[in-house]
Amino acid sequence: EYVKMHTLGEADDVGADGDNDENLEALVEETSVVKKGSLPADWFDARQDLYWSVRETKPGEEEEDVEAQTDEPDEVVRLRALRTLLPLLPRDCARFTDQNVYTTPSAMLSDMVANLPTTGRLNEDQMLFALRFGDVLDTVWKEEQELPPERRSVYHMLLLGQGGSGKTHVVQNLIFPVVHFIWPPSKEEESLMVVAAKNSQAKNMSTEGVRAKTLHRAGCMRIQSLKNQDMAPGKKEKALEKTWKNVRVLIIEEISMVSALLYNMLDFRAMCGRRLPFKVDRDTYMKVGCAFGRVPIVIHLGDFFQLRPTGQISLIEDLNRRDEDGQYVRKEVPGVEIQHAQKLFSEIPDVYELRGTMRFKPQDPLIEILQCMRLGHTLPDRLWAQFQDRVIRDEAPGIADARLDSENFRSGYCMSIYWASLIRMMYRRTILQASRCNQTLVFLQAADTCMGMNHETGIRFLNQPNPYNTGLIHGILPRFVGMEIRLLARVDADQGLVQDTVATIMDFGFHDADRARYLKTPAGEMFTPRYVPSGLLVSIKGYQGCSGWESFTPLCAKHTNSSEEAEKLARSFYFFEAEEVVVSYSGLQIRRCGFRATNAHCLTSTASQGLTLRSGTVVDCGRQKEKDDDEWWLHLYVMLSRVTSLSDLLLVRPPPRELLERGPPVGVAKSLEKFQQRATECRAGITVKHGLRGDGKSK
Repeated sequence: EYVKMHTLGEADDVGADGDNDENLEALVEETSVVKKGSLPADWFDARQDLYWSVRETKPGEEEEDVEAQTDEPDEVVRLRALRTLLPLLPRDCARFTDQNVYTTPSAMLSDMVANLPTTGRLNEDQMLFALRFGDVLDTVWKEEQELPPERRSVYHMLLLGQGGSGKTHVVQNLIFPVVHFIWPPSKEEESLMVVAAKNSQAKNMSTEGVRAKTLHRAGCMRIQSLKNQDMAPGKKEKALEKTWKNVRVLIIEEISMVSALLYNMLDFRAMCGRRLPFKVDRDTYMKVGCAFGRVPIVIHLGDFFQLRPTGQISLIEDLNRRDEDGQYVRKEVPGVEIQHAQKLFSEIPDVYELRGTMRFKPQDPLIEILQCMRLGHTLPDRLWAQFQDRVIRDEAPGIADARLDSENFRSGYCMSIYWASLIRMMYRRTILQASRCNQTLVFLQAADTCMGMNHETGIRFLNQPNPYNTGLIHGILPRFVGMEIRLLARVDADQGLVQDTVATIMDFGFHDADRARYLKTPAGEMFTPRYVPSGLLVSIKGYQGCSGWESFTPLCAKHTNSSEEAEKLARSFYFFEAEEVVVSYSGLQIRRCGFRATNAHCLTSTASQGLTLRSGTVVDCGRQKEKDDDEWWLHLYVMLSRVTSLSDLLLVRPPPRELLERGPPVGVAKSLEKFQQRATECRAGITVKHGLRGDGKSK
């Protein structure tokens, strides 16, 4: 279980780009690291009882059913939330057909909207979308009772809005409960399917009663070719049928980050799961009204001022775009799968836009700066001066900017487009934090083994900054007890331990020889273990699955204010084991043993998408030469829009003024203009239909 480290020297950092998409993670060949035969016999026997208690499954035990660990059945959770908004429902009513209070789904939805708490009341844009969704529910509900599947209507909707605009509020607090009440799911067959490109996005959209999935998982897919000819269901046909045949509503989160190929894959595999009862097949799934196996309601959520899918063609990319010399940017004609996906998405008829945002502090100048960026407007001189004031400058030669020493930035975040620059900030920040927390700094180095690898190659591989090029394991990463880390790979999706989950280090699973040395190392000094620890004991917020939590309660009680808090902390413990991966590098197959995690407060622009950072953030705005202005603009917009106030930003290598004022990439602007025009028409239509004033209220 332990692998002795090679002694390798320091080397210069090597430039690398930001995170890759979720597909690259699955391309890393993995092997188990738990090998009792390679351990010192006395060590294993002495320490296994302590840490087996926090592993998910002990040797010889069956893995516990995740559903059985839940205190309440999902149905009880869903109904409790629903009855809060619908007090007129009979107490014994569990589904729409069991009651006679509401004659239509839209009437019930209207009451839910009216009974939202004051802090959750809908604004005008949200109200208009809710009204349209209610109309769609009425039609789908009625046609399901009266018409055969092939004659029923299909509705595709797009809800646009930047972060903080309220999309998640509408979906989680209205759409989730109303869909489950109208079409209650069974234990194995869901009526509501919520998907996202990445595990972290799916986790953010999930609630206590709804568990979102990745597109791959919803399509019962592994990493493979996404051409139609290679996606026949085969042995997965029954699994697809069980997953899809009862679905009435499909919600796709962060649609701007879904590639055209993935979008087509979901369409194709949904068809495979619904082909018999809904009379669709691979020859008809591209026809109007047949998409996603005739799922009656498909809702897309997103904001197109986000980064494109890494290395993939997006749903709004101009396939006929030409470069400055008039040559096609795409040298080869994209396949039929990509063309179909783009056509299907571009023809969405129901488009609504939530135009405001509640992410930023009221009247903050950052709001106006970002608006100028979105519209391509000239920045007023006062705004440009305020932006320039956030640039880090030395107070005097050898004296750093005093703002860096403020608590807001010392405990905040670092962000960059590239791992190459982020890793430098990461090392410095971790060293300073360990000193401030009076903790021993543990200098963890991965163990690399490879026949035929010379010393120079070993040093270069060890110092690769981008973990996505090294099996998701940093070569060197300083850590300490109390430090927050961010998982770079999925550990257990069923329990919510997915990529980007944040955990706090509570202890290190050191070899006995290393532990004896560690305990003698004074706080504030650096400790370098000779062996890779077997694991990290961590506490994960929101996780309560520790099987041996009772043994940790007495210790937790010393650091909490009540027995309830102590139990909650103990239940959050998880033993994050070291892993071994095989990585191709310079023609070699290198085995690396270490931890697939990084510093939680250091983010690439890609990893920051969807986050709101409410403390000081240092942003390195620099780019490498190969990144064009369009890409640079998108990365900058994503990074600048993560914080809630301009005062929470400090900038390194700031961009020129003209880049901020150039506006979004032409392709993004054109697509957004088309959808916004459609949104204006939909807005006018629903206003007239429901006899509303301009504020979304009845005349």
